[in-house]
Amino acid sequence: MESTIKRCRGKWWQHIQSIGYRKDPNDKNHYIINEETGWVVQKIFETLKTGTLPTDVAQWLNDNNVPVPSESVGNAHTRRYNEVKRRWNRTAVVRIAKDRTYLGCVINGKAKKVSYKSKRIIQIPIEEQIEVKGMHEPLVDQETFDIVQRMIESRRRTRVKKHDFLLKGLLECAECGKKLSVLTLKQKSGNSIQYLRCNTYASMTRLKLCTPHSNNCEKLTNEIIKTIKARFKEYLKEDELFKLAEKVKDTNAYKKNLIQNQIQANQSKIEIMNKKIDRLYEDKLSGIINVDDFERMYVSTLDRKKEIEELIKNLLKQKEETAQEVDLKKAIKDFIKARKITREMIVSLVDRITVSESKEIKIYYKFSILNEDNKQIDNVYDIRDCINF
Repeated sequence: MESTIKRCRGKWWQHIQSIGYRKDPNDKNHYIINEETGWVVQKIFETLKTGTLPTDVAQWLNDNNVPVPSESVGNAHTRRYNEVKRRWNRTAVVRIAKDRTYLGCVINGKAKKVSYKSKRIIQIPIEEQIEVKGMHEPLVDQETFDIVQRMIESRRRTRVKKHDFLLKGLLECAECGKKLSVLTLKQKSGNSIQYLRCNTYASMTRLKLCTPHSNNCEKLTNEIIKTIKARFKEYLKEDELFKLAEKVKDTNAYKKNLIQNQIQANQSKIEIMNKKIDRLYEDKLSGIINVDDFERMYVSTLDRKKEIEELIKNLLKQKEETAQEVDLKKAIKDFIKARKITREMIVSLVDRITVSESKEIKIYYKFSILNEDNKQIDNVYDIRDCINF
């Protein structure tokens, strides 16, 4: 309630999220220009206005050891990926270039946490965000901002066609944890070939923070399918397949029971909070607490209640997904016998696949039992094996 009023009035109710500004010491809900970082924002806009590519702007910032915004890069899983957090990239530059905060606007409600127990952040649609103009001193003028927007928009690539790739979204870089994208390369013969490229390498090639991971998509897919079929052959006997299906069934039953217990525990918390809210009203009416204390405790309790309700919603979704058990016996049989493997077949069994620069591949199945004694595939075909340079 209180936070919503502040948003609508253009007051900042969260920590500073935009480089170039800091909180006013006399008003915690007001922005003032940060002299140490404000010039960085102005430099980015001035340089982009001249037609310089965002990638080149990022390179200049890195060459001059300009500190990156604290929120510029996501989660780090490896030592090498930690280096990415300390580097500017095209995405960080474009994010700043599109931020209307630098026009003097206050924009609240850009993102929110899924729940108080989760660190995952989801973005709020632009139409649901709250924007109030003229709330602080701008770092750029409207004309410069508009010119930069047109330049960024003019450089956006339009996909000619979508890649019909069986493993799309399942492949990850074993070194940095980023997804592997599918690119198309035209050969001298006129034919096109699809190959993989690590997203970290693609976005920051000059920094050499990761390696290409170039693999021929068709040969890689065939090798992975062959490996999955080999993994399932030991279950061809009906009794072995039955044992596997029973183990999976027991695991799912345990998961459902665990989720149900979590739902009930959180529903009990909701009931306690409802009673707490009722007591707050009674204490306010009887004069035990004043209006300010009531509003503070009421807002705090209500926000926590909303977080728990969101958590329950997610748990119910997990429970529903767990209830929709995959018929493992049928899935394995269909996969082994199929003349043509479909994406649905792979997705029903495989959670993710990691690919290293040394061509080692590891398949992680959705069923933990299948991950036992999981072996890597060595020496997967490199793209150079099938391209005539």
